[in-house]
Amino acid sequence: SLERPKHLFTLSAKNDSALQALAQRYDTYLQSNSEDTLANICFTANTGRTHFNHRLAILADSTIQLREQLSAFNKSPRSIGFRGVLKSNHKPPKIAFLFTGQGSQYVGMGRELYETQPIFRQTLERCDDILRPYLETPLLKVLYGNDNYLDNTAYTQPALFALEYALAELWQSWGIKPAVVMGHSIGEYVAACVAGVFSLEDGLKLVAERANLMQSLPQTGEMVAVFAKEAQVTAALEPYSQLVSIAALNEPNNVVISGESEAIFNIVTAFEKKSLETRKLQVSHAFHSPLMEPMLDAFEQVAREVSFQKPRIPLMSNVTGQILEKVPDAQYWRTHTRSTVNFLTGMKTLFEQGYECFLEIGPKPVLSNLGQGCQPSITSANWLASLKQKPADWQVLLSSLATLYVQGAEINWSVYDNDYPRSRLPSLPTYPFQRQHYWINQEESVMPKQTFETNTQTHKEIPSRKDTILSTVRHLLAELLQIAPAEIDITMPLVEMGADSLVIAQAIRQIENHFGLTFTIRQIFEELNTPEALATYIDQQLPEEVALTDSAPAQPPLTHIVADSNNLLSSGAQELAKTAPDTVLERILTQQIQAMSQQTQAVSQQTQAVSQQTQAVSQQTQAMSQLMSQQLDVLRGTQEGTGKEQWKKSRQIESRKKVETQNSPLPPWRVAEIRAKGLTRQQQHHLEALIARYTQKTPKSKQLTQHYRPVLADSRASAGFRLSTKELLYPIVGKRAQGSKTWDVDGNEYIDITMGFGVNLFGHQPTFITEAIEKQAKENLQLGLQTPLAGEVAQLICELTGMERVTFCNSGTEAVMTALRLACTATGRDKIVQFAMSYHGHFDGTLGEALSSDDPTAIPMAPGVKPNMVADVLMLDYGNPQSLETIQAYADELAAVLVEPVQSRRPNLQPKDFLVKLRQLTLKENIPLIFDEMITGFRIHPGGAQAWFGVEADIATYGKIVGGGMPIGVVAGKAAYLDGIDGGFWNYGDASYPQADTTFFAGTFCKHPLAMAASLAVLTEIKKQGRTLQEQLNQRTTRLVDTLNSYFEAENVSIRIWHFGSLFRFSYSGNLDLLFYHLLDKGVYIWEGRNAFLSTAHTDEDIEYLIKAVKESIAELRQGGFIPPNPTPTGNKPNGKKYHSQSTSAGSPTTLNVSNGTLSVTQTPKMPLTEAQKQLWFLTQIGDEGSLAYNVHLHLQLRGNLNLAAMRQAVQQVINRHDALRTVISREGDFQQFLSP
Repeated sequence: SLERPKHLFTLSAKNDSALQALAQRYDTYLQSNSEDTLANICFTANTGRTHFNHRLAILADSTIQLREQLSAFNKSPRSIGFRGVLKSNHKPPKIAFLFTGQGSQYVGMGRELYETQPIFRQTLERCDDILRPYLETPLLKVLYGNDNYLDNTAYTQPALFALEYALAELWQSWGIKPAVVMGHSIGEYVAACVAGVFSLEDGLKLVAERANLMQSLPQTGEMVAVFAKEAQVTAALEPYSQLVSIAALNEPNNVVISGESEAIFNIVTAFEKKSLETRKLQVSHAFHSPLMEPMLDAFEQVAREVSFQKPRIPLMSNVTGQILEKVPDAQYWRTHTRSTVNFLTGMKTLFEQGYECFLEIGPKPVLSNLGQGCQPSITSANWLASLKQKPADWQVLLSSLATLYVQGAEINWSVYDNDYPRSRLPSLPTYPFQRQHYWINQEESVMPKQTFETNTQTHKEIPSRKDTILSTVRHLLAELLQIAPAEIDITMPLVEMGADSLVIAQAIRQIENHFGLTFTIRQIFEELNTPEALATYIDQQLPEEVALTDSAPAQPPLTHIVADSNNLLSSGAQELAKTAPDTVLERILTQQIQAMSQQTQAVSQQTQAVSQQTQAVSQQTQAMSQLMSQQLDVLRGTQEGTGKEQWKKSRQIESRKKVETQNSPLPPWRVAEIRAKGLTRQQQHHLEALIARYTQKTPKSKQLTQHYRPVLADSRASAGFRLSTKELLYPIVGKRAQGSKTWDVDGNEYIDITMGFGVNLFGHQPTFITEAIEKQAKENLQLGLQTPLAGEVAQLICELTGMERVTFCNSGTEAVMTALRLACTATGRDKIVQFAMSYHGHFDGTLGEALSSDDPTAIPMAPGVKPNMVADVLMLDYGNPQSLETIQAYADELAAVLVEPVQSRRPNLQPKDFLVKLRQLTLKENIPLIFDEMITGFRIHPGGAQAWFGVEADIATYGKIVGGGMPIGVVAGKAAYLDGIDGGFWNYGDASYPQADTTFFAGTFCKHPLAMAASLAVLTEIKKQGRTLQEQLNQRTTRLVDTLNSYFEAENVSIRIWHFGSLFRFSYSGNLDLLFYHLLDKGVYIWEGRNAFLSTAHTDEDIEYLIKAVKESIAELRQGGFIPPNPTPTGNKPNGKKYHSQSTSAGSPTTLNVSNGTLSVTQTPKMPLTEAQKQLWFLTQIGDEGSLAYNVHLHLQLRGNLNLAAMRQAVQQVINRHDALRTVISREGDFQQFLSP
C-alpha cells in the first residue's frame, strides 16, 4: 500500500506538567534523531505507551513539522494540537454514526483513501464485485473514472452506499464503534446494514434496484428547501397535497418539499412573496413525494426477496424519529421511500438519550451542519466529519480521530497501522515521572478497620457495600503510596500508579487478610488490575448476609513479610474456629490451616539449628499429608457425613460443568472460555493484527455466519468460543474444491488437510467418483425400489475386509448404534465396554465417561444425555492391562467390547499387544468384539486396522472413505451377528426360513442410489490399486511428520505431531488455536477438530508449502510472544553440535544431561501415584484454579547484595536433595517418575 500522507502522533500523561515534559523530551529527541521516519515514531508512540488522562494529539506530514508543533506546544500549550483532559472515572464517549443522504456526492470522493488505505480499498472492491450484476458501469469507474456518472440516481445511490459502508468498516476496524446509527434517506440503508438488519449483498441489491426504479420514473419533479417552520409549510402545501409533500424535516426552520414542478413553482412563489427564503436542490427526481408511488409495488417485491433481522445496534428510524424496536421488513422500506425523513425528530431523540458525539459517515458533513441546527442551547456536542470535498481525505479523517482520542475513545492503534510497514523504535523518550517518593513503611501501616456483621444486627446505613469496600481499598493504596486517597484513580491499573510489585504484593496481602478472600497474581495483573475491579470482585464474592461498617482508621503494626504469612494463616485458623464447623470437611480444613500456620512458623525460625528446623518441617509435612488423605476420603464419601451416592451425584454435576479440553474424545462442542484472559501488550498487538488480517481476508464467511446465526443452529460457529479470539470464530464457507485444494466464498485458495473430516482419500472430486455419481443421477434416483448396486458394494466390502455380511445406514453414528444393538440381540446381555478417549459418534449410549479412576461406571459426558443411556456402559483405560482384568470380571454381563483401534484423538497410542490379548479374552469369554473403523477403515490398509494389527473383530463399522463424499454408514461382521438384521440366510424353493432372532432396523435413505454408486467406485479403485495405495500415502505422511517434528525439536517448541497412516494430529499443551488461524491465514485449511489427513491428491509441492506455512506460523507466534524464545537456537548448542531427538514412549519423562558437549538421556523407573497425587492430578485436569488448590506460598525478604551464582547453587542443592521437587506425573496420570539430579 502507498503510505498515508499524514500521520497522527499522540502523547499522554497523568498531569499537565508531565505532558509538557514529555513533549519537551520528544522535541529534544527529534533534534538528534532526524533519520527516524515519522511513521515509525507515531507507531511506537501510539502503540507502545499507556494512554493516560491528559492527552495531546498532533497531525503532521514530516518529522520537521512534528518538531515545530511540539516546540510551539512547549511555548504555548493551549494553542497547538488537539488537547483533552479526561475525568478520573471517564468512560469512552457514546458515538452516534450519522450516514449522509443523496446530494452530498462529488466526483473523486474518497479517492485518496482508496489509494492509500487497504481496508477502505478492499471494502470498495468487494462492493464493486457485488454490484456488477446491477450496474452497467462498474462502481470503481463511477467513483474514480473520468466521466461524471453521479448525477444519475441509478449510480448515485449505490455509490453513496458503498462509500459510506467502506468508511464505517474503516472506523470500526480502528475501534471506533457506534452506540447508535442513523441515516438520512438513502443513508438509512447503510445504517441498517451496519446494524445487521441485512447483509452487504442484500443491502447493495436493495439500493441498486431502488435506484434503478427511481431512475426509470419521469423527471418531472423538483425538491426545494424552505427556511420556515413546519406549520407554515404544511399550510402552504394543503392545496397541492396530491402533488407535493414534505420530503424532510431537517431543522426547526428547514423543511424540504418535493413534488410536481409546476406545483412547486407556485408554492415557492407564494413563499417569496412572504419574504421566506427558499433554495432549489440539485436532484434528478422528486424523492419522498407522490411522484415516487409508481415504483413502490415493484420495490416492495424486490424487498421481499431480502432476509431482514432485528438491528444489533440501535437504529434510528427516519419514518418515526425513534429507535426501531421491530424488524424493519419490506413494508417498512416501502413506507420509508415515500414518507417524510424525520431527521429533526430523530436528532431530538438522540439528544434526549444523552448523545453528544456525532461522527458523520459520508462524503461531506451535511448532517453535522443540520444537526447543529437541531441542537438545544444547553447541549455541547461534538460534530466530526469523515470526508470533505476540501481539504484532503486524511486531513479530515485524522482530525476527527484525534478529537475522539482526546475525548477518551479507545482506539485500536495496532490495526490502525497494521497494513503499513512499521518498525518499533526502542529509543523513544520514556515517561517523565514526577519523582514523588513512595516509601514502604516497615513499622506502621494504615488500614481502615471495619467489622463484619450480619444483617440481623444494627448497623450504620451506608450507600452501598461496594462503596465501603472501594473506600477501604482506596485508603490502603493511598497509605502505601504515601499520597492522598483522592489522588487514587479507581479506574487506573495498579502498575500504572507508580506501585512496584512489592507494594502491590503488600496491598493485596492486606486486602486478603481483611476480607478473608484470596487472589492469584494472574487475577491482579489481568482481571482485577484496578481498585474499582477489585472492589466489584470482593463485593461479588462476599456472602450476601455480610455487611461492612466503617470505623475510625487504626495503625496496626506492619511486620515483616514472613511474619505476615504466619499471621495470615493463624488468623485464618482462628476465624474458621469461630464458625464452629459442623461438617467433616470444615473440620479438616480448619486443621489444615492450623498445620500450614505451624509449618510456616517452623520455616521462619531461621535462628534455630538446621536439624531442628528440618525435623519441624518433616513433622508438619507428614501432618499435611494425613490431612490431604482425609480430604480425599471425604470427597470420595468414605468418611462420615457423605456417602457413595453423594459423591456420584457431585461427580455428575461436575461432569456437566467441565469445559471441553484438548484431551476430550469429542470434536469441539462447547464454549471454551467465558472471560477474556489477560495478554501482554506484545501478544495483544499480535492478536489484533492477526484478527484484522484474517477478517479482511474472509469477510463473506464471517458475514454469512452472522447473517444466518438467528435461524441456523450450528455448533461449528461457536465451538471453542473464547472472548480473546471471538472475532476469528466462524467457519470458512466453501465455494468449490478440486484435488487437494478448496476455495472459499471470498475467492481464497487453501491446501485442504481436513479432507472432508477424513472422507476424501482420493482428494476432492476425483473423476472416477464424479462420473459414477453423475451417471447414477441421470439413470435412477428413486427410493423404495432396491438399487442393484447394494449387493455389489456389500460383496466388495466383504472381499476387502474378510467380513461375512454387510448392512448399510446413513452415518457412522447410526452404524455404531446398530452394531451395539446387534451385539445385544445376539448375546442377550446389556453391558458395553468402551474406552476413554475413543470417539464413536453422537449416539447417547456412547457419550459417557468414567465416574472416577476407581469406578468405571459411566456417567453422561455432556448435558442432555440421560444417565440411563450410559448406565450399562463401563469406561476403561485403553491399552491398560488392568482393563483386561475388569473385562474378565464382568465377562458374563458384557454384550460387547467397543474399540476404536487407533483413537483419532490419540493416534500415537497403537497398542497392538493389548488388542491381541483383548481378542483372546473376548473369544474365550464369548464376548463380541466391535471395531469402530470410521477413520482407520480402508485408510491404513485395504483391510483396515484388522488387517494392519492382525486382529479379527466380530463386527466392524465403516463410513467416511467408503462413501466417496456421500453420507453412508456400514456395519459388517460375522453372520452370527448380522443375521439379527434379516434373520439370516434362506433359499427359495425349499423349507428354509429366517431362523435368527432379529432386532429393529430401518432408514429411509439407507442404500441411497448415489451413495451406492460412489461407494462402488471407491471400493473398485481401492481394490485395483491394492496395498500400494496406502503404503505410499503412509510413507509420505511419515516424511511430513518427521520433518516438522525435527523442526519443533530444533526450535524448542513444545509441539509434536502424532500420526497413524495418513491421519496426523498436532499434540501440544494448553491452547494453540492461533497456530491454526495462522495456517488458515496462509492458505492451509484445517477444521476446528484439528485432525488432519493427507490424500493421494496432495502433491510434493503441497507438502512443502504446508511445512513452510507451519514454520512461518511458529516464527510469527514466537515473535508475538505466544511461544517462548528458543533458549538454545541451532548453532548455539555445546561444541556447535545440534541436539538429536531420541524416541521415548509417550508420557515417559527423560533427563537430558550435557557433559563435554555430549548429550545423554537418562530414563528413570516408573512408579504408581499415591492417592493424594491422584487427586492433585485430577485437579489439574479441571483447570488452572484446581492445580493451585494446594499451593502454599512462602515469601522471604533478603537484605544486602545478591550473589546470583550462590543463589542458583543453593536452589539446585535443594532440588537435588528433595525427590518431590523433581517429580513429574505422566500426561495420562497413570504413573510418576523422578528426574535424576
